[in-house]
Amino acid sequence: MTRYPITACEPAKERPTDESPEMLMSRNRRRRPRRLVGCTLTAFLACSTLAGLLTAGLEPSATASVAGTISPVVGSGVSCGTIAPACGDGGPAGAAALDQPTDVVTDAAGDLYVADTFDNVVRFVPVASGTYYGQAMTAGDIYTIAGNLTTNGPGHGAYTADGVPATSAALDQPTGLALDTAGDLFIADFMNNRVRFVPAVSGTHYGQSMVADDIYTIAGTGAACAAATSPCGDGAAATQAQFFAPAGIGVDQAGDVFVADSRDNRVRFVPAVSGTYYGQTMTADDVYTIGGDGSSGPPYVASGVARAISFSDPAGIAVDQAGDVFVTVFGDNALRVIPAASSTLYGQAMLGGSAYTLAGSGASCNPATSVCGDGSTATASLLDEPVMVTLDPEGDIYLSDSLDQRVRFIPAVPGVFYGQAMVANDIYTIAGSGIACASATAACGDGGTATQSQFELAYAAAPDRNGDVYVADGGDNRIRFCTSGDKAATITSPGFASFTVGAQGVFTVSAGGTPAPALHLTGTLPQGLSFADHGDGSAAVTGAPIRAGTTTVTLTAVGAFGYSVTQSLTIAVAPPAQPSTSLPAQPSTSLPAQPPTSLPAQPSTSPGGGSSIRIPAIRIIGGRNRALDSRVTVRVSCMSSNCSGTAKITLTRIVTVHRAKRVRLHRQDVAIGLAAFSIPAGDNRNVTVHIDLFGRRLLAVAKHHRIAAVETVRVVGGRVVHRRVTLVGT
Repeated sequence: MTRYPITACEPAKERPTDESPEMLMSRNRRRRPRRLVGCTLTAFLACSTLAGLLTAGLEPSATASVAGTISPVVGSGVSCGTIAPACGDGGPAGAAALDQPTDVVTDAAGDLYVADTFDNVVRFVPVASGTYYGQAMTAGDIYTIAGNLTTNGPGHGAYTADGVPATSAALDQPTGLALDTAGDLFIADFMNNRVRFVPAVSGTHYGQSMVADDIYTIAGTGAACAAATSPCGDGAAATQAQFFAPAGIGVDQAGDVFVADSRDNRVRFVPAVSGTYYGQTMTADDVYTIGGDGSSGPPYVASGVARAISFSDPAGIAVDQAGDVFVTVFGDNALRVIPAASSTLYGQAMLGGSAYTLAGSGASCNPATSVCGDGSTATASLLDEPVMVTLDPEGDIYLSDSLDQRVRFIPAVPGVFYGQAMVANDIYTIAGSGIACASATAACGDGGTATQSQFELAYAAAPDRNGDVYVADGGDNRIRFCTSGDKAATITSPGFASFTVGAQGVFTVSAGGTPAPALHLTGTLPQGLSFADHGDGSAAVTGAPIRAGTTTVTLTAVGAFGYSVTQSLTIAVAPPAQPSTSLPAQPSTSLPAQPPTSLPAQPSTSPGGGSSIRIPAIRIIGGRNRALDSRVTVRVSCMSSNCSGTAKITLTRIVTVHRAKRVRLHRQDVAIGLAAFSIPAGDNRNVTVHIDLFGRRLLAVAKHHRIAAVETVRVVGGRVVHRRVTLVGT
């Protein structure tokens, strides 16, 4: 088995004029200074087999698993050479072949992306069946979405022209992966000295016109930088710059790209929009150094001006929502942060433009089975060639401590995580025992207690929305899955609430998840209403609104590890109930000749600039044996050519029901509710509105009966003026 490609990039290294990257990689594959061990999780973590669960279209976190166990989810442990050329593509993920996977990332849906490094491809495991990257896929199966196993698979890394389908392109040892909020895929093409990009939708990205699912270079020419201390193309177009073995890649919410340029000992940055970043004035789509002076040291320096100190082989990179950049410094056995602005991070006061150590002290942990600083301040801990780093929304840090065969965790806030009571800013092992797996095809502790299992080079760890952790077990050619015991937040209440002006009401918001999520509301509630989170996964909107209308706000449930879910809530406030007027009984077998009293139509302005007819309520008077009851459907339609709109409204209120003793007369008032029809502004023609009511119990033997109220209105100067209501009975 081989070590991570970056291990070829030792501090004493030659530039490409003396030794090619291919020779460096070949040399690296031949030598193994020592065996490495894999990661395990604490006794309270559990892992379950992803392949079977995904085949059923389920996320593994949605299915119960045995607490405290660990299992493989992608990869059988054998390398691709035994199954070439397909390496298991199109079949169950658990039976596939991988070769030194160095990174794994998840998207919001739970889909997995794997950098299958020595197979020169990026693999994908969908959580649900569907079409992805132009391919019809089955849940739980594995597919190649970038690179080509047939022509450029194991041992045949290369570079082909951009602007072709990603699955037709050649990659050469892809290492780091990143996804942006749009689903675009970023690839650190390690041996090609480039950053590659696969857009989710066609359009212009990073100054280039692109087609969805094709592949493009957004940084690097393919040539290595002549000297680590030279400009390497800084201050010019990123596509014209030089990189040397880019390893890790990150992207922020604005689309800015961050690259761990490992052999150039720098952190590089490509802004999506021109502006000032990290103390420098920058132009969109150009490249800049924001960390590292190009040297590899020694000596190790814990902190200093970011561009004036050594970053010896930066490997992994992650960015938080504030733009703070987290970098694993492989050769320095440390994790550093470059804050976007002066602030206090992880208990340290920091200046923008400087770099600070968050974990590690420059020395390696020896032996790997020792405590390595667990349970104490992260800055005093020991790491051994950390590779990838990942953050969750809470700011917790997941660190792959590769030669210590562990996944380390630094909580941003105190609490119980992965079954352990933790202190903020201290470091803990959540995966790995420090012992190497005896063989890639051995159990490596699967099915047993997670903290007693073994890894062979823990390269990357990525949490999902439940806090479950996927680990790229590089030397064992697998992706392992470990559950946290938590469940992602969900909002289970409906997205519609109704209130009435002047009436006290309550709408209960309910949410699920473990632990119980916190609930927040953003937006402006109708006047008279308020929102309160109960702290138990429920909240309420309460009060008596003072004005009719419709408002939409946003509910957010924040669950484990800061992962959140949102839902729109539409709040409809109806007008107050109108008092009824009792009329004397009419000794007639037909409907009364007198029209009933109707509320005047309310003028309003439609979105198109016209007016609307709004009829808040109308009273219908039944004749003898023609009583209406509560099971009434109201259909309102605008019959004139110069207005449009229809509405079918359920009866909202029956005010009174009177019965005359002799004439068996039923009389009742019906509140129809709001019915609006758009009328062009300034249109003064008559508009006729038909209001049909269908009752089920109007005659003792009749199934249906119709009473129509015909209302004629006139629009004068853009204002609706009520004219006349006439009842027509059958």
